[in-house]
Amino acid sequence: MPNIVNLTQVVRPRGQRHHNRANCNAALIVVAATTIFLAMLALFFYFTPQESHFQSLFRGSSFPCRTVGCHYYDEIMTFTVNTSVDPCEDFEAYACSSWAPAAEAHSYGSASMGGAMGSWYERFPQELAAASRHRRVGKKLGDAFSSCMRLTSREDTKTGIIELKDFMRELRIPWPEGPLAGAEPLGVLLDLAFNWRVDAWFHAAIHRCSQVRTADARGKHLLLGAGTPFVPRFGTQREPYALSSYVMYWNSFYNPFTTGKPRRSKEYVDRIAKIEGSIFARLTQVVKEKANRPVQFQWRHIENFTANIPMSRWISQLSNNVKGCGELVLTDSVTVWDRSLLEAVNEMFANYTREELLEHIAWTFVQVYAPLADRRLLLAGHDDNRRAAEHRYIFCATQVELAYEWLFASVYASYHYGPDRQKVINELLTRVKQVAVDKISDVPWADDSKQTIAGHIRNVTVVLWPNSSSYTDDELSDVYDTFFEHKNHLFVQKWIWAMKKWHIFRKELNYTHIDEYPKSYVLPYFKYRHGLNTVLISLAAFSKPWYFTDGTKAMSYGSIGFSFASELAKAFDASGVPVDLKGDLTEAWPSSGWEAGSNAKASCLHPLSSTPFPEIPALEVAYSAFKSSVKDEGSGPRVSNTLSEEQVFFLSACFAMCQLPQTTNSYRLYCNKAVSNFVPFGRAFGCQLGTAMNPVKKCSFLD
Repeated sequence: MPNIVNLTQVVRPRGQRHHNRANCNAALIVVAATTIFLAMLALFFYFTPQESHFQSLFRGSSFPCRTVGCHYYDEIMTFTVNTSVDPCEDFEAYACSSWAPAAEAHSYGSASMGGAMGSWYERFPQELAAASRHRRVGKKLGDAFSSCMRLTSREDTKTGIIELKDFMRELRIPWPEGPLAGAEPLGVLLDLAFNWRVDAWFHAAIHRCSQVRTADARGKHLLLGAGTPFVPRFGTQREPYALSSYVMYWNSFYNPFTTGKPRRSKEYVDRIAKIEGSIFARLTQVVKEKANRPVQFQWRHIENFTANIPMSRWISQLSNNVKGCGELVLTDSVTVWDRSLLEAVNEMFANYTREELLEHIAWTFVQVYAPLADRRLLLAGHDDNRRAAEHRYIFCATQVELAYEWLFASVYASYHYGPDRQKVINELLTRVKQVAVDKISDVPWADDSKQTIAGHIRNVTVVLWPNSSSYTDDELSDVYDTFFEHKNHLFVQKWIWAMKKWHIFRKELNYTHIDEYPKSYVLPYFKYRHGLNTVLISLAAFSKPWYFTDGTKAMSYGSIGFSFASELAKAFDASGVPVDLKGDLTEAWPSSGWEAGSNAKASCLHPLSSTPFPEIPALEVAYSAFKSSVKDEGSGPRVSNTLSEEQVFFLSACFAMCQLPQTTNSYRLYCNKAVSNFVPFGRAFGCQLGTAMNPVKKCSFLD
């Protein structure tokens, strides 16, 4: 029960007998005094911006939250909730139909996801400037960003392009000159992905790097996944192969990269456009797929997936290009997050020659990175100067993070998320994970093997805060001063210098952990990795409208809590576990009792859906964590005068699932599926039994 202050006044007559008039006057005085007291008390709470000690006595009551974050979130709900829709008939339309993409660059995520990315980019200059004033290393990052934002002079552009061309030659992708003799497209792609963090076709990382081979050693284990730049690229600029004048677009890059050389023919450029269109479409198809098919195998079996690329070529190119890990052998293993990636790579090596593939890789690199040397080249992919200027800060923020990765993350986290804020976020994530463990341990439909799943969830690792986020400014400077060279005054020079320094670091085994650090410039911001049993969370996830440091529990558990729970749910969804060549799961999994019970739960949803994952178990876990937090710590103030905190929780969770027109299939979640199978939702919104969102038959998973 919440604490309640008793304001009742008991009036007793003084003496044996009083006149009625005197009694009446006394009563009026008491009533008037009580009324004034209550009015003053109400005004006191109204004008008090944060919870005081006295307000804590009323914890759980309907006192408004008056922080900036709460006010902002209340406005979001006011302007995005479609009140013309009955939430009991279509909650997704009620919560989502008024959302619009924050910007073209962010339209491939959900409403909250895209909004957070838009907010991250919008506030990047101010946030970096604030950190720069407090940390010496931060100032160097701020200087790098400022140099990127400046337009380059004619002479600086000429110098920058020369440096970029030299760097591209080191990468074995010169442009616009023809391919180098002996350069191998597969080797170039592997080198870019493993050693330079440039995911031209795919993302690659080292999970396990064993230098010493013994009888019981497990050898090396590499990871391959769909490349990250492709989705942001088609989100931030028009597909170049679809431009009305591709030749003009191509020449806008060709001219500054050449001096006095004749232009290429229209037939040549059209061929480049056709190849780009085909490869781009095939790779984005992989990225957009809703259902991934992860697979794990030894390299000696690679030809089962890439018949057009001999096993010997894979092994030789891996050994030559995976630096710091020694020579790879046939019994080393690889996990591919979606086998359709290998199918796509195989098709492209079958369809195009060595020269065509190398030309395509070089041309892709130029389109993405040429603006490092000449910011005016950002105009090439946009209709006008205004759009190019708007994209410049997105481009510069992305390139600063790419070049300085862990250094940038360390500076940002240490300034904006001190120990107290990190503690609050860590406690939220820990509570959600513990609730998931408890609920799995208690499900009545599974046998004792469910404890295997519970233990698996208990051991999930969260990658969020950089290991160096707690370092002092001097310590950071000692570690990272080498990433800055005072002679480099152009941004392209700073960028190349930093990339080369990271390249050296990546040869050292101590730094292989940086491969899987979550990025802020690419979605999703929450990602579970099977095999690693890890949830990667980007710092940008803690941007509005996803998270407010001064928000309420309903806001935090509905948004961050639900998003985290959605990834945890994938840890006990067998469909996402990598399989071997026989189709058997590569991770320890419970007995058939768990599988049978899980399948029965899924069959309940037919024919509307084939699986409860991840929405239904995620909502069950996040809501229980929210209620657990309220029980332990009190509910605190409320965000809205018209919505209860429970309603705010469900709205926040649905915002995280709201689909926009361009939302990528792999990021799509279904709000109505989650809430219509969850009893507390119907209670929170007063939905009559039998309405669409409160059906008689409900299909829970963990409840």
